[in-house]
Amino acid sequence: MAKMGDMGKVGRVGLKCMLYFWAMTLCALAIGLVVVNVLRPGAGMDDYAARMQANQAETAKVEEFAGKARKLSSTEFMLNIVPHSAVDAFAKGDILQVLFFSILFGIGLASLGDKAKNLVGVIDAFGLGLFKVVHYIMYFAPLGAFGAMAYVVASQGHDALARLFYLMLGVYVTCLLFVFAVLGLVCRLAGFSLLRYLTYIRDEILLVLGTSSSEAALPRMMRKLERAGADKSVVGLCLPMGYSFNLDGTCIYLTMAAV
Repeated sequence: MAKMGDMGKVGRVGLKCMLYFWAMTLCALAIGLVVVNVLRPGAGMDDYAARMQANQAETAKVEEFAGKARKLSSTEFMLNIVPHSAVDAFAKGDILQVLFFSILFGIGLASLGDKAKNLVGVIDAFGLGLFKVVHYIMYFAPLGAFGAMAYVVASQGHDALARLFYLMLGVYVTCLLFVFAVLGLVCRLAGFSLLRYLTYIRDEILLVLGTSSSEAALPRMMRKLERAGADKSVVGLCLPMGYSFNLDGTCIYLTMAAV
C-alpha cells in the first residue's frame, strides 16, 4: 500500500477487492448449502452426539469452552477491530486488528512519499526475514497435523473419524466444485487459464493440505504472484485482505458443519 503512493488507487483497488470478496463469499455459502442438503453428511451422528452428552467430563469441557464466547453486536464487532495499541494487535495475533493497523500505517507511509522510502525498504526486508522463518517452521507442520489426527483416533475411536471423513469428503468435493465452476468462470473472464494457475501454485496447495492452514502458504503465494507479473503493491494489499474477508473454503465448511 505504501508503494502505491496514490491514495485514489488504494481506494479503487480496495473497493474492487471488497466487492469481489462479497460476491465470492455469497457463492461459497450458496454452494455449501445446496451440497450439504443433497449429501447430508451428518446423518447418523445423533447416536454419537448422545454418547458424547452422556459423558459428563466431555460435556463439561464443551460448556467451559462455549462459555468463553459471547455474542457481539455490530457496534462491538467494529470497535473490536480497533486495537488498543500497535503492539497489542500483534501480541494477541488478532488478524483484523493487525490488518486495521497495517492499512492505517500504509496510508501514512504512502502520504509521505519519498520521505518514507527507506522505512518501506526496511519493512520489506523485515517481512522477507519473517517469511523465511515461517518457511522453516512449516517443515515440521505435517508432524503436528499427524499428532492431532492420532489424538482424535485414540480418544474418540474410529466411529467419530469415519463420520468426520464423510463430512470432510463432502467439503472437499464442494470446494472442488467451487474452484472449477465459480473460480473457473472468474479466470475465464480475467483472460487466463485456471488449470495453468493451479499448476503454478501446486506446491502451495500441497502445503495447505499437509498443514491444514492456508496461512502457511501466504509468503510463498505473495512471491509467486509477484513473479507471475502481478503488481507488488496490489498483491500486498489484496492477498492479506483475502485472508480475513474472503475465506471461501471456511464459508463452505462452516455452512456444511452447521447444517
